[in-house]
Order: sequence, then C-alpha cells, then structure tokens
Amino acid sequence: MMRMKYKFLIFLFMISVTFAAFPKPVGYVNDFAGILTDTETLEQEVAAYEKNTTVEIAVVTLDSLPEDQALATYAVELFQEWGIGKKGEDNGVLVILVKGGAAGNRMRIELGYGIQGYITGAEAGRMLDRALPFYEQDDYQLAVESILADISGELENYVPGTVVKRNDDFPGDYLIWQLVLSNLPVIIFIGFIILAAGMSSRCPYCFGKLESHGDYYTCTKCGKRVSKKRRFAPILVGGGGHGGFGGGGFGGGSSGGGGAGR
Repeated sequence: MMRMKYKFLIFLFMISVTFAAFPKPVGYVNDFAGILTDTETLEQEVAAYEKNTTVEIAVVTLDSLPEDQALATYAVELFQEWGIGKKGEDNGVLVILVKGGAAGNRMRIELGYGIQGYITGAEAGRMLDRALPFYEQDDYQLAVESILADISGELENYVPGTVVKRNDDFPGDYLIWQLVLSNLPVIIFIGFIILAAGMSSRCPYCFGKLESHGDYYTCTKCGKRVSKKRRFAPILVGGGGHGGFGGGGFGGGSSGGGGAGR
C-alpha cells in the first residue's frame, strides 16, 4: 500500500515537472529574469505593432536554461508551446535572452515560417551581432530595443497573409529533423514493437515463415514444427486567439525552424 502511495506521489511530481517545463506567457514581453528596465513601454510598442501588422512578437528573458538544453532547441519548443503568430500564417517571432548565458546560448531570434521570406537566418544573426555589445554590458533593455527596431525595419514591406518564398541559410526540413531527434527514443521503441510483431510469426530456429496446422506451425524453410505455445518474440529492453493577449494568448502559429543565436 505504501509503495503505491510513493508511486502515486512520483507520478504527480512528474506531471508537475512536465507542466512547469515552460512558463505561461504573461504578455508579449515576458521578463522572467527581471532584467529589463521598462517592460511597460516595450509591451505597448509590441502590442501596437501586432495591431498594425498582425505580426506577433514575443520577448522572453530567462535566468537560465533547463539543464543540458541548448537555447536553439528550447526556443523552438517554447515557440510551439505558446503558438506565437497567427494560425495559418505562422507570422510570429520569438526574441529570447538568457541572463549571463554562455556563447551560443545568450540570445536567439526564432522565426515563424511566414516570416522567413522577409528575415533570413543570416539577417537575424546580424541583428543579434548589433545587440551583442549591449548584452555584454548587461544592458538587456537596449539589446531588446535594438533587436525589435531591426525586426520592424526588415518587416517594413510585410503583407499580412502572404508567405514570401523563403531565402534562408537553414534547410527547409530543419524543424522536422529537430522533432525527429527529440523523439528518437519513442521512435526506436515503436520500431521494436513493430519488429516484435513481425518476428512473432517467424520460425524460432531459422526465422522462416510459419504455416498454421491446428495447434502447431510448420516452418516453410526448415520444416520443423513449432507449438503455438512456443511462438517467438524478442524481449524489449527498457532504457534510459487572433486578438493577441486581449484574446487570452498568442494566435496559434508555429515555428519554421529558422532563426539565429549568439
């Protein structure tokens, strides 16, 4: 009975960890690290920009990244979790800064697919390069303002609902490969199940095909009989809202897997 209680507590803890993996958005500007000096003005400016262009920009600051997770991966997953951008248009942009982060995990601009025809990964990288001196001086406010000004400039000719042919230095299926790699254990597990199902109808001696004869099988390859109670199966080994925040959140967009980090 006590063991069941412990298992139940562990189960509840795992659920709480899962749900706590990503913070909930509190607006367009989410200063979770408390490093911005004027979030109110930034929030008003980003909200007005969304109203005029329909482009949804999320600004996020973090004290640190989850253990053993790269900023590039975290940014894609957070983008998907929040659904930044309008559904069907995918016109969202995520600007994320990590306080005192290591090189490569300090800042990142993540782009929705509908934005990548206007801003390439190389251009996003240059935006970050211009903001980097402010970041290195711990002036995160100016770093964000610099990035937002550059994004606005690059999207000057943005047409809502129009996806411009992308001209990026990232492969088009980058996001797909990221999702495949992040779910690799599940894919391998499913592969074992499929293998087990196929092997269960094979001869345990030579793996030839089996023919059913009442309460036994006959192998078409080696001719041996196999009782239906002895069918072979390999053992699986276990291992290791369109209205922005007036409507309660972002619009349901998704990341295109492009962007840049520094």
